[in-house]
Amino acid sequence: EGKAKARQRLREQQERVRANAEALAAMKAEEFEARVAAVMALKGSMDEARRGLAAKNALFQIKKQQKEEVFKATFNELLEDGQNPYEVFRREAEEERVAK
Repeated sequence: EGKAKARQRLREQQERVRANAEALAAMKAEEFEARVAAVMALKGSMDEARRGLAAKNALFQIKKQQKEEVFKATFNELLEDGQNPYEVFRREAEEERVAK
């Protein structure tokens, strides 16, 4: 009878340990899933930010190229008119600085 009670207690204790281990495994799985979801959300946000930055950079490059083309055209026009383009651009830059 003593052995039977000891076996019963051992069986109950093992069941509690097994249940706790299963609960712990479930909690770890949920935590892992939450981390995976967070990483995926972060990746999506990073990709979106990267696309936005690339679009802004492309627009900046287009505007820069347009300014360079205008500068070159104006430079050549000033040369054809017999003016010093560097002096004209420097004077315009100084006037803009003073106006601010």
